[in-house]
Amino acid sequence: MRPPGCRNRPWPHDPRRIYGSDHLAIILDVIVASDVRGAGVGSTIMDAALAHPWVADVRSVELVCQPDLIPFYRRWGFTDQVGQSRLMRKTADPSLTGEA
Repeated sequence: MRPPGCRNRPWPHDPRRIYGSDHLAIILDVIVASDVRGAGVGSTIMDAALAHPWVADVRSVELVCQPDLIPFYRRWGFTDQVGQSRLMRKTADPSLTGEA
């Protein structure tokens, strides 16, 4: 069963926790179909991901998102103040690095 607007992955979806670690979980690919954005689908996904037993007790949850979605994720206590940490990427798609 998937919430409306979730495509391409079964639900419940593995929130991609780094296995074997009680310290860190990483959430990627919270993507909601454009025709149902604003209907609470993203909030439902985030609530479920953060409540999932694999994530609920970790010390830190990392999230990758576009800058315009920072206010959305702040509702769950996420911050863009991450010290000196930087996202790095290795890709064969130059459009993902702004080099295209």
